[in-house]
This record gives sequence, structure tokens and C-alpha cells, in this order.
Amino acid sequence: MTKLKLTFLLVCLFGNLTYSQDSQLLTYLTIPEKLLEHANAVVRLNEMIVDYQDVKSITFKKRRIVTILNKEGNKNLDAYAYYDNSRKIKKISAVVYDQLGEEIEKFKNSDFQDVSAVSDFSLYEDDRVKYLNYTPTTYPYTVEFNYEIITDNSAYIPFWAPMDGYYMSVEHSSIEILHNPSLEVKFKEYNLEGYNITQDKGDSRIYYEVTNAPSIQPEQYSPRFLDIIPLVRFQPTKFHYEGFYGDTTNWQELGKWMYDELLDEGFEVSEKTKSKILELTDGKTTQEKARIVYDFVQQNTRYISVQEGIGGIRPIPAMKVDEVKYGDCKGLTNYTKALMDIVGIEANYTRVYASQSEIVDIDADFVTLAGQTNHVILNIPNGEEDIWLECTSQTSPFN
Repeated sequence: MTKLKLTFLLVCLFGNLTYSQDSQLLTYLTIPEKLLEHANAVVRLNEMIVDYQDVKSITFKKRRIVTILNKEGNKNLDAYAYYDNSRKIKKISAVVYDQLGEEIEKFKNSDFQDVSAVSDFSLYEDDRVKYLNYTPTTYPYTVEFNYEIITDNSAYIPFWAPMDGYYMSVEHSSIEILHNPSLEVKFKEYNLEGYNITQDKGDSRIYYEVTNAPSIQPEQYSPRFLDIIPLVRFQPTKFHYEGFYGDTTNWQELGKWMYDELLDEGFEVSEKTKSKILELTDGKTTQEKARIVYDFVQQNTRYISVQEGIGGIRPIPAMKVDEVKYGDCKGLTNYTKALMDIVGIEANYTRVYASQSEIVDIDADFVTLAGQTNHVILNIPNGEEDIWLECTSQTSPFN
């Protein structure tokens, strides 16, 4: 047999093998029985490949095949991609199949809904999202979804959590991070015990895969879902974000970077406001001064969220808040700190995780750029019991 014929046969063999493996994932009939138990959806394949070869270039490629078993499973479709001025969608597509794996419909880039991704508490954000708007006529059905995204912001690598929610099982889910050996990517594992997980951690590649993970059912007083499922967090040590270069080696380095780069020049207010604050606090004790400043902020500003560009982590300057009389949690906290500085009170701009429904501990042993936080409040050192101020509220009492 000639070398050319042998090569042709090998290409055909592996091509057919790949096609066969893929086609097995597109039909409901090949789902393992145990993955159908207590499940509204089954993730057949969820692959994320992260290519991080330069501090100003990172590419994300995702391929997801999910079989939706019933109406409740539609929320596990997850066929969407966020983008903004720095995060570009190069490719996006989807194909819908019936229960036998026969193609029903194809969707290309222009077929996806393209809308602003403004959260319900924001006046304006520059984030947008493309999502698949598909209404099924029969169940079960399967969707294969693909995208490729490129960005010059390397501050965030998505964490790997193969389980999307309750009543959803996983056949295959993986993440592969390919990185320049000179660019360290830190990682930390949680709750991996008891699952069939393959791992590979080298100088330039990090890989995790889970297979045949059955669905989880909620129980009364269950802990937060992310606290009980397999989870791996990732964080580049050196990063670029919206024109700034930073370091997450430790909290001290990160805190210094945030203060020097994002806060340091934003504490000035008008002479009129400065004179007013000094007049109101003249002759008062330290705690009385802090109360007066907080009351002044509550009476003279209001909360409006505007997230644009680096505004997601950088507050607008105190002078701007002083002028327009509004700001988000970052802007109002920064403004309150600026007023505290005027009256000689030490105050710390503080990132936290805030939720009305969840209690979440920030992992102090794993430094991330705001990846574990979603809110900013003000801390005033006060001996054994510090004072904490929620600067976005016009009604919350002092401390």
C-alpha cells in the first residue's frame, strides 16, 4: 500500500470516528440511564479552551452540546455570549437537533438576538449579549452551541463549575488553559472529591474534565450551590485591564495597585463642599464627625449605577459626584471617603460580596481582581469594633 493511500485511509478512519463520537452526543437515545434520573437537562459536552499567550491577548473558545428533556430544562440552554468594546465575538453559531439527532434548524451570527446587558439596577452599561432565542415544539431536543471570543483584558479567566444548577446532569465537561510559561496562571480547587475528574497541570497547560456526573436535587436549607459542586478558580498573576497593568501576587500588591491606579487622583471636591463639611463638623468628636459626613452624603446624593469601560471597577472621581449628586456604590463610597479625609478621619474603600439571599465568604487565600466581590462599602477603623457604612442608601442608619 502506498504512503498516500495509507494517509487517506487514516484521515477517513479518524474523521469517521470523530463524526461518530459527535453524532452520539446529538441523540437523546445515547444518554446513560443514570444521567436521566431527576434531570431536566443533560450537558452532553461542555468544552472551554482558553488560549493565553500574551498579557494583552486572550482567546476563549466554547463548545456546548446540551439535551433539554422538558420545559423546565430550557433554562439550562445557556446559548449566549457577552461582549463589549474590549471583548469581541469572532464566531458564534448554534444547531438544533431532534431526539434522534436529526438537524432541525441552524443559527448563524446574525440570527442571534443582540441586546444591551444592562442589569436591573443600572441606568447604563456598555456590556452587550448575543443569545439564542429558540422556542421548542417538541421534547427532548439537543442544541450544539459554539463561540470564539478574543479580548486584550487578561484580568479574568472564567472559573470551571461543570454543574450549572439543580436537576441537571453532565456527561462531559472540561476546561483547558493553554498559557505562555512566563505568564503564571494560579488556580484553586474546591469539592472535587467523589467525582470522576481527570486533571493535568503543567508549566503551560491546565486541564480539568469531569464525566458522568448525575444531577443534584435541592434540599431544605441546602448551602449555596457553588459551595457543594466541583469548582476550580483561575487567576493570571500578571494582567492587563483597560489600559492598566496589575499584579495579583498577594492582596497587598493588588490593593496598592487599585489605590494607586484607580483611586489616588479621585478624592478632590469643590471648595464650597469642603467649606460646608468643615463648618458642620467644627468642634465635634471623631465619631460625631463621621455621622455628620454620612448624613450629608445621604441627604445630598442618590444611587444611580453607570457601568462603562473600566467603570466596572474604577469609581468616578469625587469631584464628579459632588457636581452631579449621584453615583454607584464605587462613586458614592469614594466620595464619602474624600469627605472623611477632609475632616481628618481615616477611611478605607472596601470591596465586599453583597447579597440579600446568600452569605458568601471571600477566599482570603486566593487573590483575584474583584472576581469574588460585587459591591463597595466604607470602613472606618475604630478600635476593636470598626464602623461600616453603606454609602448607596439614603435610609440606612449610621454603622
